[in-house]
Amino acid sequence: MIKKIIFIYLSALLFLPNIAAASVTTMENCSLETVPTGQTSAGACFLAGGKIEAYHVNCGIGLPAENEICCCNPKTSGYTCNWKTLIYIQGGGSYAPTGSWVGGCDADEAKGADCDPSTAPETSYSSQNVCCCPEITPVYKKADFTMPEFQIPIDTVTLTQANCTGPDDSGQCEIPWIAEYIKGIYQYGLGIGGILAAIVLMAGGVLWLVSAGDVSKISQAKDLIIGSITGLIILLGTYLILSQINPKLTTLKSISVKMIERIVIQPIKNGSDSAENISDNCAEEGSLENIKDIVDSNAETPMLNKTGKEGLIKAIDEAKKQGVELYVTSAFRTAAHQQRLWDDALAKYDNDATVAAKYVARPGSCGGHRSGQAIDVCIKGTTSCQKMGSAAVADYSDDDVVKLKAIMQAAGWQRYCGEWWHFQYQEPMKKSCSP
Repeated sequence: MIKKIIFIYLSALLFLPNIAAASVTTMENCSLETVPTGQTSAGACFLAGGKIEAYHVNCGIGLPAENEICCCNPKTSGYTCNWKTLIYIQGGGSYAPTGSWVGGCDADEAKGADCDPSTAPETSYSSQNVCCCPEITPVYKKADFTMPEFQIPIDTVTLTQANCTGPDDSGQCEIPWIAEYIKGIYQYGLGIGGILAAIVLMAGGVLWLVSAGDVSKISQAKDLIIGSITGLIILLGTYLILSQINPKLTTLKSISVKMIERIVIQPIKNGSDSAENISDNCAEEGSLENIKDIVDSNAETPMLNKTGKEGLIKAIDEAKKQGVELYVTSAFRTAAHQQRLWDDALAKYDNDATVAAKYVARPGSCGGHRSGQAIDVCIKGTTSCQKMGSAAVADYSDDDVVKLKAIMQAAGWQRYCGEWWHFQYQEPMKKSCSP
């Protein structure tokens, strides 16, 4: 029997640490349960409340007794991470380079392990799952109001702590100090006034007693007595007087301060063509120049930066040599414009961001149209101008498209592999196509 226990103990030392590490994230609410007399441990946990059997390390240090077993519930909630899917682009295509994975964790997430195994999506030879966890939220300091200290203490003034609502004192804060100070000063003044009135009242009485019938002294004594009583009435009746004038004058309210709502700025999440565009330099809108004075365009924002406009002028000159004109359908894009395109893509693809990102850059990404040095362009009046912007014709080619490539190449522009109409001027790309 002793040898058996030693063998079990040594086995536990060798194997249970790894099991324990795995069980920490999959088991919870563990407890030692007694195996009923005449029954094996099998099924004992279910009799103890529907729990499933688990290794005893979850129930503390040391081996359980022969009639005990550690029972744990499987973790079914409280997971902090979510599954995301990576899709492998095998044959390349218009919107992703050959042999690349798209999707997966967002920029504000990191790979982790706290995902519910039972909810993992099904995978295939061209997809895989990844457990994505939100980055750790920084700890914010709670609101801190320092209670003032009086150089000369006043017994009737008692200050209380400021009270704030909401998590981390993030809601409405009530600061009662001024109201409490006014109330304390009034109570203090009421006591001082009462003492002074009593002294004056007694002085008037003494003066009357020693007046010896002197009419002037009696009159003076009466004035002191009447004045002290009147003062007491006014002092004690202040609350009633103020309530008659305006009831709000008697309500000493705390100063109410609403905490500024915390704003979480989401990090930039680059989109589909950011795999090609490596620039992180969005153009300053104030530095952009209008291009409609040099080329026909129906772009929502027909503007480029100085460098981009210089490149466009070169392309226009090359087009003239070929006897054609250029037509620009898109140039610089504002953040709002890019956001609208992204929202439209999400609506089109059933809110599947992974699919939408194949066709539209995520808002916030720089490079491409956001740089001020990229355009969507075609040869004016050609059939190819009617075939722009569609995923189905991204690789379309005809004589005019070939001529456009030659014109843009001669002017120093580079074409984005995913779209025959998209060109960039001195805007770096990881992989550009020979126009």
